[in-house]
Amino acid sequence: MKRYRHIILLTILIITQSTAFAQEELSASQLYANAVNAVNDNSVANDFNAIQQLNSSAEMSHAPAARYLGLMYWFGKIVIKDIPTAQRWLYKADCIECSNSKQPANKSFSYFYIRIFSAHNGGKTKEECIKKQKEITAKISQLDTRLRHNAPYWHLDAGYFLSKEEAESMAVNIKMQFPQYRKSIKIIKDTKIYR
Repeated sequence: MKRYRHIILLTILIITQSTAFAQEELSASQLYANAVNAVNDNSVANDFNAIQQLNSSAEMSHAPAARYLGLMYWFGKIVIKDIPTAQRWLYKADCIECSNSKQPANKSFSYFYIRIFSAHNGGKTKEECIKKQKEITAKISQLDTRLRHNAPYWHLDAGYFLSKEEAESMAVNIKMQFPQYRKSIKIIKDTKIYR
């Protein structure tokens, strides 16, 4: 009889712990989703809460939140650019994922950005890109824009996004506000080694 009680109590304990773990994971996922939405809503007022939510989610061993924090510190998105802090968060994300998959850390991260405009290296190409950059940042102030020169082309790129969906959402926003770039906008994936 005592043996059956122990088995029943052990079963209840396992179910309770797995339910608590699932609730913790759900709240970490929810914190992460809320934070990403706050980062991308173009409201400076929500940025501080977004960082707090990402920190909380990452501390609950939520790998995407840790990776997102690493991305933010790597590129200086909302926070001050800080490569050592970025490396710590990216490594933490890798460690969380490694403990789940039993694979070694890859020490790199992928991100997406939007190529808004690209032009052949002609007479006034750089000036044209600068003009378009000013036009876009005047309407979408929190969007990180930058010029890139890969001879013979000048590119106007924007944003650092952890997921393709996040980049696509911003691309739709840009297309709505700037229909003239509708055909030239592309989502590009890039990878960087952080260690």
